[in-house]
Amino acid sequence: MTPSKQEYREKVIREYEAERVRRGVEFGECFCGCKQRTELHSRTHRALGTLKGCPQRFVHQHHNIIPRLHNLSIVEINGKPCRLIPLTRGLWASVSSHRYEYLAKFIWQAMWAKDVKGYYAIRHGPKVDGKWTVILMHREILGLERGDPRKGDHKNPAETLNNTDDNLRITDCSGQQRNQRIQANNTSGYKGVTLDKARRKWSSSITVNYKSLHLGRYKDKVDAARAYDKAAIKHFGKFAWLNFPRTDYDEIIEVTVAA
Repeated sequence: MTPSKQEYREKVIREYEAERVRRGVEFGECFCGCKQRTELHSRTHRALGTLKGCPQRFVHQHHNIIPRLHNLSIVEINGKPCRLIPLTRGLWASVSSHRYEYLAKFIWQAMWAKDVKGYYAIRHGPKVDGKWTVILMHREILGLERGDPRKGDHKNPAETLNNTDDNLRITDCSGQQRNQRIQANNTSGYKGVTLDKARRKWSSSITVNYKSLHLGRYKDKVDAARAYDKAAIKHFGKFAWLNFPRTDYDEIIEVTVAA
């Protein structure tokens, strides 16, 4: 016998409350334990077991996520304490200790970014125009809200999951390009170096304030790469992404700092 509307309503609410209490979450919170508030069902659908006005049990995509224990130990990066937050794909994001309590409330995922050839830590935000928004952990740490044109940048672009305060900064598109790694279409193997086929030499150049500066042509591409490094240190300082170890240019760095 098909239950009446009132009987169905009482059954759904009773089952919702029983599972909520078993999982130890507050009314209206995601059942995975992330502490996020869920949306209300927009309609009653008996086949799906939904009831209009009753909170959904999970935030979008959270029903398949098995919560893992966070690494409660304190580790050090560059001599400063930090904490680790688990992501999907078996990865971890490192954050400064004082930010851990807030960030650990959410379920974070690892998203592959082709342009940087690395992973970013992300989570799902509220819907906008019917679509789920994506919140990047490093932008949230820097206080950059949705629509803010400024860029959240990792000082070391090779460490996109190092979201400690020391590795993050706010910049613009120009500043973000200063410490980019070698692009995927690079054929020389060195940043700022291309082959001048007409002259059969390696050309070195650097972009500063959206203007390309020619640094000369060299028979050896290593010499061209070092010319780029020297110019990058001069114009970009500690944010420059170099082809060779920074220690190779200690004298140049000392002169730059003194100036």
